[in-house]
Amino acid sequence: MVLHLVLFLDAGFALAELPVFVASSGYDLGNFGNYPIQTFKSSKAIAPRPNLLRQDSSCARSSKIVFAPRALVRAPPSLQATIMDAHGHLVWTSGWDDMYIYNLMVQKYEDHNYLTFWAGPKPAGGRGAGAYYVLDETYNLTAKFEAAHGLQGDLHEFRFTDRGTVLLTAYDIKDHDLSSLGKTIGPIWDCLLQEVDIRTGDLLFEWRASDHISISDTYTAIGDTGDPGGAPFDWLHINSVDKDAKGNYLVSCRFLHALAYVQGRTGNVVWVLGGKNNMFSDLSAGRATGFAMQHDARWDSDYSEITLFNNGANDSEARGMRIAVDQTAMTAKLVTEYESPHHIRSATQGSMQNLPGGNVLLSFGRSAAFTEFSRHGKVLCDTHFGPEYRFNSGEVQSYRVLKYDWKGYPTTNPDLAVVQDDAMIWRAYVSWNGATEVTEWVLQGTDSDLSGSEWRVVGTKLRDGFETDFLLGADHPRHLRAVGLDHKGNALGTSMPVNV
Repeated sequence: MVLHLVLFLDAGFALAELPVFVASSGYDLGNFGNYPIQTFKSSKAIAPRPNLLRQDSSCARSSKIVFAPRALVRAPPSLQATIMDAHGHLVWTSGWDDMYIYNLMVQKYEDHNYLTFWAGPKPAGGRGAGAYYVLDETYNLTAKFEAAHGLQGDLHEFRFTDRGTVLLTAYDIKDHDLSSLGKTIGPIWDCLLQEVDIRTGDLLFEWRASDHISISDTYTAIGDTGDPGGAPFDWLHINSVDKDAKGNYLVSCRFLHALAYVQGRTGNVVWVLGGKNNMFSDLSAGRATGFAMQHDARWDSDYSEITLFNNGANDSEARGMRIAVDQTAMTAKLVTEYESPHHIRSATQGSMQNLPGGNVLLSFGRSAAFTEFSRHGKVLCDTHFGPEYRFNSGEVQSYRVLKYDWKGYPTTNPDLAVVQDDAMIWRAYVSWNGATEVTEWVLQGTDSDLSGSEWRVVGTKLRDGFETDFLLGADHPRHLRAVGLDHKGNALGTSMPVNV
C-alpha cells in the first residue's frame, strides 16, 4: 500500500489523535454513532475507536490485537485488515483491492512471522469464494494460495502446521441423496478439508464431508433448498480445522453441533463429540457436549482438552468452553466456561484463543466485542469496537479477533502532515503505518535548499499512539521532516520533506 504525503490547510482547530473511550456508557448506547472511528491528519487510514470497558495489568499488554473489522453500517462498507495495540491505538491497517477480508492471523513459517488472511467477494451464506494471502514483516505480499482442484478457497480456515503444510477449507456443489430429509437427489454444499505443502503448493490430503458423514446428522432445516436445479443445501458448514500430533484432524461441523475427529490417512471419522451421534459420556450433565453452532475448535497443547467458541442456539448467550476429553474412556467434562459480563449473543462467527502465559481471548463475531480472561474464567480486559445496543445486528463484526507478538518493518516512508489551525498556529503530525518499533519521533527542519542541506532538530517527542503531533513556533523552518527512532536511538525511517 502506497501512502502519500499530504499538506493539510485546516480552517478548524487541528486536534491530535482522539483518545479511545474508557468505560463509556454513551458509546454503548450509540451516542457516538454505530461505528465510532479514528481518523488522522498525516494518513488516510481509518481505524475503529474502541471502548475499553475493563483493563487489567495481567492482560498480554505487549501483544497486538489482530482482526479484520467489517463495518457494514458505513457506505461503502469499511473492510480493513487491522492491527491495534493493547491500548486501542492503531498500529497498521490496509484494505485489499476493495475485497472482503476475513481471518487475519500471525503465523510462523521457518522461524519468520507472517500475516495471513482470506480475501474475496462478499461471502454468500457465510461461505467464502476467494484466495489466501501471505504478507511478510514488511507488509509485502510473499505468497498467494488457492484451493486445489479448481475450487475457491473458503474464508473459515487457513492454518499453518508445524510440518510445513497449511490446512484450508473449501465448499463445492454436488448432487447427493436427500431422501432421508424427504427429498430426492439434489444439490448440496459439500465441505472439504485440504492440506497443502506450503513450499510446493502440492495437495497432500483432501477430505470430503459427504463421503464420511450422514447428511441426516444436520440440525438445519432443508427448507426450499436441495431441489434439482435449485439452491444447494448447506448441511454441515465446516468452519475450523486443527491437526494433532498423530496426524489426525479435528473438524468443527457447525450445523451438526458437533466436532468430528478425522483419521489423517483414511479420512474415516474416529469419533464425534456433540450432535446427534455424540460418542462420549458427558460427565457434566450434558454441558460438555451440548454446544451448538460452534466455531474455532482447537486442541490444547497436550491434546487432552478442546477449546471452542459456543455460539449456542438463537436465544442463547455465546461463550467459550474448555472441555477435557478422554479418548480412551470416551468421556467429556466441561472444565471452564468463559462468559462475557455483558451476556452477549452472537449468531455467527467468533473465536477462542489460548494465549501464551495461560490467558484466553474470546471474540464475539457478529457482536463487536472481545474479552480476555484468566485461564480459570476471570474477566481481565473487555473491549467493544461497536456499540453494545447494536450487538448481534451484524452492523459491525469481525470473524475472529486474535492477539500476537508482532513486529512490523514497513518499506514505506513515515507520513508527515503540517496543519494550520484557526488561530494560525502550525502543527506537524507524523505517523508510520505498520511500524511497531518506533518509540520516539524527531522533527527536523531547515531553511536551506533541500539538496545537501543540513537539518537541525526542531523537537523530539515520544511516540503517542498511531499519530504524534508537534506544536510549531512562529519561527519554524521552511522545510520539515520527521525521523522515527527505536528504543536504542537508531533511525528507522525518515519522511519526505514538507514545505511549509
